[in-house]
Amino acid sequence: MSSLASPLMVLFLAVVGFHLRKTRLRTHLDTLGKINIYFFLTVVLSNSFYRKGIGISDALISVSYIFFATVSLAILIPLLRGLDPPTRASIISSSLFPNAVNLAFPVLQATRGDYSYASVYAVTAIVFQSIVVPFLGGTGNALSYSLRGLTPVLGIPLGLLLRELGINSYLSFTFALLSDIGILMFSFVAGLSIPVGNKWVIDKRIALIGTWRILVSPAMHLAPFLLLLMLGYPLNHEALAQTLVEAVMPPALVNISYAIVLKFNVELSISSVVVLTPLGAVAGAILGLSL
Repeated sequence: MSSLASPLMVLFLAVVGFHLRKTRLRTHLDTLGKINIYFFLTVVLSNSFYRKGIGISDALISVSYIFFATVSLAILIPLLRGLDPPTRASIISSSLFPNAVNLAFPVLQATRGDYSYASVYAVTAIVFQSIVVPFLGGTGNALSYSLRGLTPVLGIPLGLLLRELGINSYLSFTFALLSDIGILMFSFVAGLSIPVGNKWVIDKRIALIGTWRILVSPAMHLAPFLLLLMLGYPLNHEALAQTLVEAVMPPALVNISYAIVLKFNVELSISSVVVLTPLGAVAGAILGLSL
């Protein structure tokens, strides 16, 4: 683990961000989020794939998320048919799309000292979200909004290209340093992004989202790994551990942005983030330390 992105620093910056929520800095949250997504996430992905390459376990991680998301859609869409479309869309987006970067990466860095496999998970979730969310909202403007979020995916071929070509120790150190700074930025923004005020609710809709994120999600993600194990294939323990930590992460902050753009139930989307972020963070930390 890098001394810069140590568990103490990760936790410290999350707390600092949380306590700065009521300052003017929060008005720049959108800008900070864009810096994280368009720059730091791209660097983190490049660094991860430069150092570890790509293998069968990466494909399995992607399959596990796609399996979870696809089956969840097949279950939730008919299950929630009786609800109004904005509420149904908010429940589905909050249940399917976790805080796979800003919260998951710092939690994994703090508990396991590595998030390389989680990078694969994050890319898969981002791509899937960008494809599915516009259909939930049914608006073409949202499609272009979503496609901008695919920029970090370019970090994968860049990292693999650098791995193939080889880079000198100075550039390697720079990549690692920027990745650590990115993790700290993710942690800071995660704390800063917790909504301020009391415009949120706790009801059976939040209970459903929470159950899906913390109980149903890890069970579904585990299924493809168990299937391969039953077929006699070796199990990559670290890949499974990081996948399960990602699986219990709370709804992503970007779900609120989508809710505003697509006219979902904004109050419900905010509530799911506020209520479930502490629960998901604790659940992820427990899994990260115990697996």
